[in-house]
Amino acid sequence: MCYKEDILLGLVVVVNEFPENDTKTELIKKLCQPFATALLALSQNKEAPTSDSEEERKSFNSDVAKNIDKLDLIAKSLSPAQEQATNHVMINVFSDLWPLISLMLEAYFDNERLIEKICKFIKHTMRCVQHLFQPFIEPFFKLVIKNYEVNLANFRKSR
Repeated sequence: MCYKEDILLGLVVVVNEFPENDTKTELIKKLCQPFATALLALSQNKEAPTSDSEEERKSFNSDVAKNIDKLDLIAKSLSPAQEQATNHVMINVFSDLWPLISLMLEAYFDNERLIEKICKFIKHTMRCVQHLFQPFIEPFFKLVIKNYEVNLANFRKSR
């Protein structure tokens, strides 16, 4: 882990000790904002490779993966929701990020590395928010099934 990740982790650990309230939510959102903003810019192809260069594609994919990894670090570092909880700081953040996450699941359906990173972030978010993730289960699995069907059709065509 590089020192920047150590600093991010340290900030999350400190904020995690705050009571569940608007201040904690706002601080976690501020920690997530630079990574979400970078992902949004990348997903909107503002910084996408302009040629078919393998090196440019690798760099682009690496930038996307690094930002997803930072969001994942935040999600897995927060305390999980209590059994009777009706809210959690990460569910508020994930609700804001869901349109971007679903966009990325659709855009990168054929990129195993990025899909794995996105699913890892979703997995850690699910572990963190537990039962509060329920509203996202159906739309998430619809995207998973859609991507599976597209990849299966592409696989069959290539045979």
